[in-house]
Amino acid sequence: MDKTNFLTEVHAKTLTPANIKAAFCKTGIIPFNPNVVITDMMALSQTTSTHATVPIQQSGPIKMMSEMVLDYINYQRIVMSSSNSTDAEDLPGLLLTPFFVQSAVDELSSTSALFLVSSSLI
Repeated sequence: MDKTNFLTEVHAKTLTPANIKAAFCKTGIIPFNPNVVITDMMALSQTTSTHATVPIQQSGPIKMMSEMVLDYINYQRIVMSSSNSTDAEDLPGLLLTPFFVQSAVDELSSTSALFLVSSSLI
């Protein structure tokens, strides 16, 4: 079995009518059986990871934009935590500052994504 037919083979062998019916039965959907789900299954989810990493080295524009998004998120947290206003309508003006817009344009101008911020034709 190679990569080209792996999914086709797996799909054909696993998504059979018998397996699909067994899954509905096991979860108590058909036939309806609310007793299948017991209290132990209702435990709260646990936080296991709050940060992700990208294992593949990204190109300049992608890396730059992802770093800017993370910086912007951190900036939003700071503004929201230091803001005395609880009115969400006041926040958008604070969060999209000219600094971030100009920074994005400057950063993109130095990458292969210059065409995104250039006024000249592509």
